[in-house]
Amino acid sequence: MSDQTTIVWGIPKDFDRNKILSVISKFGGVERNTTNPYQLGVWKINSLTATLFEKKLVVQGKIDEFSKKFLQDVLLIKGLRIDQKNAARLAAIFPKLQNAIVCVECRRPSLLIVASIKGLDLEFKKRVWAF
Repeated sequence: MSDQTTIVWGIPKDFDRNKILSVISKFGGVERNTTNPYQLGVWKINSLTATLFEKKLVVQGKIDEFSKKFLQDVLLIKGLRIDQKNAARLAAIFPKLQNAIVCVECRRPSLLIVASIKGLDLEFKKRVWAF
């Protein structure tokens, strides 16, 4: 998996854009010049660029620990919408499988251990993926 990504959130009509601006400000976003009339604002946030349009927020750039923290705060903003394709991109950045060993390159599970209860016994099953 590349360490570069683009994630797009949808913005509803009645959304308060100040919520986005406060997260950008919290992470030290530096405002840049817009390059077209449809952009409401462009900010550089460490290794990311956030671009605000009337109906969407586009975040693109290199994923590192700082940018992960920024993306986590954006995820906490209530009201932003995300489609399935962009949700999958976020899932690759933040894998949430319990009891799994996740490949650092492709971000997919390579070993998963599942526990189940059978009567009074605890049973463990190992599942290994080969890529």
